[in-house]
This record gives sequence, structure tokens and C-alpha cells, in this order.
Amino acid sequence: MESSVSIVKCKDYDEEKVLSALQRAIDLIGGIQAFVNKGSRARLGAKPRVLLKPNLLYGKSPEKAVTTHPSVVRGMIQIVREAGGIPVIGDSPSMGGLIRAAEKAGIKTVADEMKCPFVEFNRPILPSKVEGKIFKQLEIDQAVLDADVVINLPKWKTHAQMVLTLGVKNLFGCVPGPRKPLWHLRAGESRKAFAQILLDIYRVVQPSLTILDGVVGMEGNGPGSGDPIPLGLILASKNALSIDLVVCDLLGIPRKSVPTNQVALEDGIGGHSIEVLGESVETSKISRFALPPPFAVTWNLPGFVRKALKNALTSKPWIDDQLCEDCEHCAEICPAKALKKTSEGLAFDYGECIRCFCCQEVCSSGAISIKPGWALKIVGRRQKAEKSDVAPSLIEGGELMRNIKLIIEYDGTNYQGWQIQPKRPTIQGMLEEKLSRLMGERIRLTGSGRTDSGVHAFGQVAHFKTQSQMDIRTIQRALNNLLPPDIVIQEVEEVDESFHARRHSKSKVYEYRILNRNLRSAFHRGYVWHIPQKLNLMEMEKATQSLIGEHDFSAFRTVGSPTRTTVRRVTRAEWKRGRDGLIRFEIEANGFLKQMVRSIVGTLVEIGRGKIRAADFRNILNSKDRKEAGPTAPAQGLFLKEVKY
Repeated sequence: MESSVSIVKCKDYDEEKVLSALQRAIDLIGGIQAFVNKGSRARLGAKPRVLLKPNLLYGKSPEKAVTTHPSVVRGMIQIVREAGGIPVIGDSPSMGGLIRAAEKAGIKTVADEMKCPFVEFNRPILPSKVEGKIFKQLEIDQAVLDADVVINLPKWKTHAQMVLTLGVKNLFGCVPGPRKPLWHLRAGESRKAFAQILLDIYRVVQPSLTILDGVVGMEGNGPGSGDPIPLGLILASKNALSIDLVVCDLLGIPRKSVPTNQVALEDGIGGHSIEVLGESVETSKISRFALPPPFAVTWNLPGFVRKALKNALTSKPWIDDQLCEDCEHCAEICPAKALKKTSEGLAFDYGECIRCFCCQEVCSSGAISIKPGWALKIVGRRQKAEKSDVAPSLIEGGELMRNIKLIIEYDGTNYQGWQIQPKRPTIQGMLEEKLSRLMGERIRLTGSGRTDSGVHAFGQVAHFKTQSQMDIRTIQRALNNLLPPDIVIQEVEEVDESFHARRHSKSKVYEYRILNRNLRSAFHRGYVWHIPQKLNLMEMEKATQSLIGEHDFSAFRTVGSPTRTTVRRVTRAEWKRGRDGLIRFEIEANGFLKQMVRSIVGTLVEIGRGKIRAADFRNILNSKDRKEAGPTAPAQGLFLKEVKY
């Protein structure tokens, strides 16, 4: 039996463009009337009830590419109504509830404007006729089974366990939220078993139409914390599995790379030919797309050996302390209860962890990523050496990837900090723009950490992945020619594929400069804090000694800035007096809180002015209260001097 998949190009989320692309995609496979006029109500002449099932993993703004875009939902509401259907929107978000998630994702605004109701999935029932292959009783929400027509609206994203979340995986949302962890627990560590569950759910729901939002997808650390990537495509089919198979073709990866595809093909489903309509696969291929790390290897080892080597043979979730907001959503959703709160923060029990990656899926701060075991790393290096495409997660887009490390010097005066911000000049944004132009591909740059607006750097470190075989010296020379004068690439180095600029850093060194003299400087004004009043440097040095060691630095961080822990270890902190009134403060630690250095300097300056006693500095540190400390020093005097690995 042949099925059809339409591919239509759509450059952006302009509402008229999206509506036009949706209409064309549906017309190519038979028109909306072929899908909407179904069910008992339609046969009796009544308007059919049409359930629109978007991807509403949790509430995130549309530009994050976590959820189906509101323009797609708006277009489908209009198309369904024009065909005589009554649309409703339903899903079961992983956290936060449907209305809250829809509000943050921009879908509630669309629904309110178009007077389209929501239906929360909170009434699980057992389908009367259909049984699962592994688990005979599959609970699906009653609203799904009551609908005359289900239109599936997935988002094109990566998924740590299933590689990609597309048409089939999106229907897991038809299981009411509290029941989802139970199914993960029942599948255990077998992603093949979980893939079979997803396929069984697909058989039960049987959506009449699936439309994939691939205008902007998500690559990397999906499905909730990856990077948005423009793909410019909308796909449609009456067969969700056919869409999933065609997406693999578009990415240039084996169809069986996606576990749901593998299980379906082994069951004899989806092995038929697929007719592609509209744009061809060849003209629509995605040249670069970062997949998640590989899941596991077995090497045909006995079960007891695999169990003993579990951490080496599989990928595992890993928490970045610097990004964690300590919300504990990950611990709440963990079906195996393998993530627990300790005195030092959240910690994994990897012996209990079933590698379902629910924790990573719901982490809205992007603090949980996937870390491959050492055996998987060996496989990755071996496959690269052999130019294998068996595990495309290690070879992005099926091509060999190089990992390039940069050491960057910049004047932060004209930039809104390091991190990319919409419509604002940033260091990362400028570098990514010029690198993408130079390498001829979209480049995503990862820095060792963020610097605030106006802060400078002598030695910021960053890395990026590229397919380009351009010589290292050429990259440095050509990139410096493209960059403005206030950003300079000091060093370029090709490093091991596992190197990560942020996760692998051991410590950072910051320097703060003060010009302590009557006259300001015409030349140094953008790089120092000018203080005309003479400072008592001896008292400042006395207080500085209290910083050495491991402390809770809550008293010296921006109030409300999210972080998993406020404890940091300072290994060095010292003042140096230079010529012509220049004073330098240098501090080294294993990490820094937001505005921590500037808050420390501001407080020490108050000691130098005689407004705070040096003896009180330790009390301020121990208070963990920002109100007890001094003001925040100006940004222009701060430099990221070095990142150590």
C-alpha cells in the first residue's frame, strides 16, 4: 500500500505564509474535506468534532521551538472551520497544566482570538477494541477517543531517548500526564519497548491527518532545551509514520535510526513505498542538523556484564550546576525516583536511572544534558575514523564534524554581553554571524560562560562544530578580517570531539581595574572605575582574605538570578597597585555567580572608603544577604582574564 507525504517550503511564521503552506500541503494529499468529514456526527449531518493535538511539552515562548508554533495552530483552526468542523485544542503537558503551557507558548492567545476551546487530558480510559502489543491495556484520554477526527500537529525536534520526536512520538501526549511516567517505568531501560508503546498508542489514536511544523525545528539537546534551527518546511500526511520515515531521508540518516521507525518496520508497518508530493526530498535535504548523543552500545555482551558496565555502555543525564535553577521538576517527574535532593543539591542514582530522560525533557533551563559513557565515546571515535554513518548521533547530519576551540579577546563596551539576545548586539551573536558566513553553514557557538553588558575579555573560550575542512590558520585570519575591531580571535585550535568550553572548565580568572587618582583618564575611561577619593588598600587587602576557600556567595550575587547552588570555591584573590593610580583586583574560582565579582569589588571599595569596616566583611559574606553588601561596581572595569582547563 502506498502512502503520500507532501513537503511544502515555508520560510517563516508569517501567518499568511503559514496558512498558504498548510493549505497547499493538505491539498496535495487530497484536501481537507477528505479528513474532516468523518465520524458518526458527520454521517448524521452534524459538524464533526476535530481535536487538534499540538506539541505542548511545557510552556515556552514560540521562538524557543519547544512547542508547535501558534501560527500553525491558528491556520489549522481556520482550515478546519472552513471545512465544516468544530476544532478544539487538547494535550497533556509534562508540567504546568494545559492552559498555563498554552499561554506561555502563545497558543492561548490564538485560541482566545478565534474562540477555540481547550480540552485538558485528565480522563484516562481503556479503549474497548484495540490492545497494545507489549502492554495489553493502554490508557488514552477520553477526549481523544470521543473526537470524530484527530489532527496531529507535531514539532520537528530531537529527543534524547527516541532520537527525534515527530508524528508518532507526539501522540504520547494523548496519555494523561500523571500516567506518562508509569509507561516509562514499565518500559524500563529498553527504548525498543518504549518505542513499541508509542507505536501502540499511534494505532489506538489513528490520527486522520498529521502536519509537521518544521519551519523552525530544534536540534541538539531536545526536546526541551535544544537549539532552534530554521528548516523552512511543513510536511503533511494521513500517515504519521510515513512523515517520520521521510524526515530521516531529509536528514540523510538511516530510517531505523529512530526507534519507532525501527519497531514499525520490524512489525511490517511502513515498509511500503512513500509518494512524496510538492518539493522533492533531494531539493529539501537538511545539510546540517545536530542529533542527540547515541543511546547505548551492547557489543553482544551477556546481560550481567552489560549491567555491571551500564554507565560505560549507555548515555546518561547530567546536571550543569551553573544552569540549574533548583526547581526540582526533574525529580518530581522521574519515574524511577533516581533523582534525589541532597545537601549539595540534586544528584542522580545512575544504578536506578532507567535512561528515559524525562528529567532532561522537562528541564526548562537547559541544565540537564546527555553525557555518553566511555564505551560510546570509543564507538564515536572509531566510526569517525571509519567514516561510518551507523550512528548519526555522533556524526551530525551523516557528515564528519570537527570541534574547533577559540580564545577570544573583546571590548564589551558596544555589546549587550556575551549571550545572544533578539535584536541586540552581543559577542556570541556577532561571532556566530561571521563564522556562519565564513564556514558556509550555520554555526552554533558555545562559550565558557556569560559576561554581562559592558564587560570585557582577554581570554574568553568557546567551541563550535563544523563540517568544513578549512585550515586552522585560515579560520583565524579570515575570521579576524570579518570581525569588527573590538573582537579579536587570539587562538584557534582543533580539539577532541568531547571538548566542551563550559562543562570542562576547571576555573576562571577575572580582573577588575580601578583608577584611584584625582584626574580621570581620557584613554582608560572605558576600562576602569575612576574613584578620585584615596582608597585604604591595606584595609581592602585584609578583608579580601575572607574570600579564600569554599563559601556561599549569596551576599554577592544579583537577587533573583537562578542557579542550582550559590556555593563557590575561591582559590586566589589579591590586589595589585600599579603606576599612575591604577589598582588591579584579581580573583580565581571554580565558578562565579551573576555579578559576583562586581559585587565583591563594590563592597571592598566601601571598605577602602571607610564606610564599612574590614572586620565586618566576613559577617557580610556569612549573612548570605545581598542587602548587607555594598553596591555593584561598574561593568567597564571588569575583564575575563583566563579560563583554565
